[in-house]
Amino acid sequence: MSITADAKQDHLKSKRTVKQLEFGHGSPSTMEFQVLWVNCFTAFREHTLKKSRQEPFTRDDIVRPFDIMIDKIKSTLKVKPTVSTEDSNKKGILGLIAQYGTFTYKPATGYRLTAQDSMRMQTWVNDAVKSGRLVHGK
Repeated sequence: MSITADAKQDHLKSKRTVKQLEFGHGSPSTMEFQVLWVNCFTAFREHTLKKSRQEPFTRDDIVRPFDIMIDKIKSTLKVKPTVSTEDSNKKGILGLIAQYGTFTYKPATGYRLTAQDSMRMQTWVNDAVKSGRLVHGK
């Protein structure tokens, strides 16, 4: 069978597949976690910051909801006052939201996080740790 034998049908099928892609990767429980945080982030942007989902977000848009959320989240561990930096560093939730932006917004929209953005987000995490609002992870 030739790769071009069903070109017309393959074109439509592949186009549908690409249009149906949704952000997320990993196991089902990991994807649930990702959807939860993306939905929290998006809801904060829409209701608190009054920004549309279609409008690309900035680093400040990423930090602002988490700055509020860490004061509202209660830890399940008695020894930790709140969530761990492990959950909020660039490999965790902040990184997840940055990846969501890369997945969602085309380059033409102007969405782009820079090395400076990453450093400012890390500075926020460090400040939250120093003030006791976040604690170091493992």
